[in-house]
Amino acid sequence: MDLLKVNSNNENLLDDFFYFIKNHKPHGHKDWPEIKEEFCSSLTNELYEKKSFLYLVTESKTILNYFYIKFEKSIKRIILLSYNPEDLIKYSKCLLELKNKKNYSIEIGLRDFEISKFIKNSSYFKIYKHYNLMDLKKIDYAPTNPVISQHNLIFKNIENSEDIKNLVKIQNECFNDHHGYEINTYVSIKNELNLKSTSYKNVHVICNEEKNWMAYAWMFVYKEKATGKLSMCGVRKQFRSLGLAQKIINIAIQKLFDQGLNKIILEVDNENHAAKKIYSKMGFKTYDNINWYTLKPELI
Repeated sequence: MDLLKVNSNNENLLDDFFYFIKNHKPHGHKDWPEIKEEFCSSLTNELYEKKSFLYLVTESKTILNYFYIKFEKSIKRIILLSYNPEDLIKYSKCLLELKNKKNYSIEIGLRDFEISKFIKNSSYFKIYKHYNLMDLKKIDYAPTNPVISQHNLIFKNIENSEDIKNLVKIQNECFNDHHGYEINTYVSIKNELNLKSTSYKNVHVICNEEKNWMAYAWMFVYKEKATGKLSMCGVRKQFRSLGLAQKIINIAIQKLFDQGLNKIILEVDNENHAAKKIYSKMGFKTYDNINWYTLKPELI
């Protein structure tokens, strides 16, 4: 078997990798773009800018496994993704980008089915965080009716550059203290909004009469699977405990179902009991988990 490092100009390998991901069971923490052009374009940019690195394990030009290495420099974290994470033991010392990163934490998110007895018992993998993956089928949706404050609420979508700036601001405010969150920029948010899996109309916002943003929900759409995803949802601290989270989530869910989707998925911290209670009331059910492990430096 060969271990190939993919460069940003390796178009054929990137195409092959797209079909490998498309034809295999969802795994790990990452939602890859379902459209080939967007998949290859975003990955090409990451590789060119050295924000991520990609290695393929091949035999007779057939991809058997891969190692995706994502650098998050601002929080000194390296995220790994692999179809067969056990192969990290065999190939880790060949992944040159992992070396000389002593001040970085090295982490990998695994779904329940990926956690083998070997990983459970290995001294190289240390579990530290769990997230629940939940889904809501259209027939199970039970809208909730939260108590809303006396504010005169204004509902809107993203319309212009000023709205994008406000989206950057509220998202960074709401998630700045969350584990693994990197501060977003205007450029990064705008690039995401331009993907076909999302759009300006799939970001839903609640403002008060002064036009101050109070809460938002950002949805993604995977048309091939007739599935939507609640990607981000936040309420500014001064407007919490007013029922705004439930209100904006209900609006976003209804809008997605109106687009002909059959299912909504989301990811929630296992320890966020308040959010999980709200989602359960709406009809969401846990179907899988993402379990985050740190990798010991001795592995590298």
